[in-house]
Amino acid sequence: MLQAAFPGRYFAQPTARARQKTDHRPACCATGTCTICPVNAKFTILNEMAGLYADPRVTLLTGATAEAIETTGGVASGVVYRRDGATETARGDLIGLGANALFNPHLLLRSGFDHPLLGRRLHDQVALGSVIDLDGVDNYNGSTSITGHGYMLYDGDHRRERAACLIESLNTAHAARLPFGLPALRNVRGRHRQRMVLKFIFEDLPNEENRVMLGDDPARPVVVHGPRSDYARRSMDALPGLLDELFRGLPVEEVRLDPTPTANEGHILGTTVMGDDPATSVIDRHLIHHTVRNLVVLGSGAFPTGSPANPTLTLAALSLWAAEHLFGRS
Repeated sequence: MLQAAFPGRYFAQPTARARQKTDHRPACCATGTCTICPVNAKFTILNEMAGLYADPRVTLLTGATAEAIETTGGVASGVVYRRDGATETARGDLIGLGANALFNPHLLLRSGFDHPLLGRRLHDQVALGSVIDLDGVDNYNGSTSITGHGYMLYDGDHRRERAACLIESLNTAHAARLPFGLPALRNVRGRHRQRMVLKFIFEDLPNEENRVMLGDDPARPVVVHGPRSDYARRSMDALPGLLDELFRGLPVEEVRLDPTPTANEGHILGTTVMGDDPATSVIDRHLIHHTVRNLVVLGSGAFPTGSPANPTLTLAALSLWAAEHLFGRS
């Protein structure tokens, strides 16, 4: 119904589940429980890429904590790590960091790296939840925990003044924790599934005061994250006045919009920003450190700005892009 009301702006959720049995994964069991797949049908590194660790050129050290990047004459020569109470160094001609947008800058700061933007411009998305009771239409269908993406508020002239918004349709697993303490299913005879749960996810602007810093405990970063930007707040404030238009394709009985935004969406961005100018970015367009040219800093810390979209596929694509540049092959 939403696809019919908003052609080209509402889509079924793309997923990484196996619709049919593969060599490594069974078919999706369609429980809507995707955070930890109960049958291992969802893609993971272990169920599809574990063979990489069998390569004799690969050594995986578990229980090892990286403590510093060793540099000599502007060249990274190794990673100092601690394991089983002993400090050791892994030597290498090329060093890659993939410890997320909190620990990548923290490790660089611990190693004596210095840049005005290192650890700064930390940002994330923010979301509002809603519960819509429907009149005569059943919901909750499909196999995945998120069933649809709506782009009705994603782009347009409004972005001159307020943030873009991605709309997620949630299925039963995610719906177990609804706003206002409501149950996933309605307690009305014959109308249990006539309830829809949506999450409205807003972009936020980078803020140099939001940052990752060194603290008293060298192993734990200090994270500073203040209030949301006015840009994001204006979009959240505008949302109640847009709901009638958004739901015009649905028989709506009642809409409840949670006024309390989420603390975060777990998509941490922007602490090792990429760019062409070393004065205004930490790494270059190929994710290589501007000063130490054999050091690659991977992950979503490279993002100069954020969108409402999940960043995972983009940061994976950036890693492939960096590898293609370094090794000259696709």
